[in-house]
Amino acid sequence: MGHQKRDTEIEKGNGRADRQMKEAGVWKRRYGMKGYYVNEGYMGYVDGSYRLFADESDYLELMREEG
Repeated sequence: MGHQKRDTEIEKGNGRADRQMKEAGVWKRRYGMKGYYVNEGYMGYVDGSYRLFADESDYLELMREEG
């Protein structure tokens, strides 16, 4: 159900979810961020290898700090 709500918010161009998705896209392009979801969280590419993060926002936060 959580994904459905988020998808609906994004489709409507509505509020916080929309801004976060746009911001994440900008950071990914600017800093060459890449990663993928796994059952345990999000695998983000950092310094030549993949690291496990709780979610994509934690990965984004680390990249901002290093950027």
